[in-house]
Amino acid sequence: MSGLCPLQVITGGGEVLRDEQIYLAHKAAHPTAYPPCPDILARNGDTQEDIARYPPTDVQLLVFDDCPHVAPVLGHTRGAKFEHRAISQFAAWALARAQGVEVGTVGGNFVREGKEPFVSRAGDPIPPFVDHMIRQHVDREGRLYPMKPAEEIRACTFSNEEIGWPKEKALKGWIEYRKEVDRKYSAEKKKGEPWPDVV
Repeated sequence: MSGLCPLQVITGGGEVLRDEQIYLAHKAAHPTAYPPCPDILARNGDTQEDIARYPPTDVQLLVFDDCPHVAPVLGHTRGAKFEHRAISQFAAWALARAQGVEVGTVGGNFVREGKEPFVSRAGDPIPPFVDHMIRQHVDREGRLYPMKPAEEIRACTFSNEEIGWPKEKALKGWIEYRKEVDRKYSAEKKKGEPWPDVV
């Protein structure tokens, strides 16, 4: 995850993959702080030295309170509107950076509506990266506030021995859920099956 172009990681506060996305963002920005376990390295033919081979990646991590998975596709919601703003702001910044120019301001600056920082629009400057990261929560009204330190976030405190392996409890839960869904919707599933070929 290191040595990449700048990344923007957007996750919903209420989505099932939130912790994985928070972990991924921190791992990209601090690859040596979140190394794979020795077994994963060995399986991929890598060594501890490979972890530090490339520089950290600059990452903007935004956690949108109460938003579900892939909220930007729910364009009619308030959360999607703020996520679209954040995406366009980051894209404009990244394009300007790649071209070696400053981002021009369109319609204001990073601070809106008084003194509170709000999700901005394309052309607005992004906050500065601190130790390769911009880490922020976004509330329902689009107000930005800082995240807890990484050591206080559950997603950032797992042992690397737990990362990258299927979890027995999760797999059993998924299998049980799948059995229940198959049972519950078996009639609908049969209706959707194609007619057998007539010989």
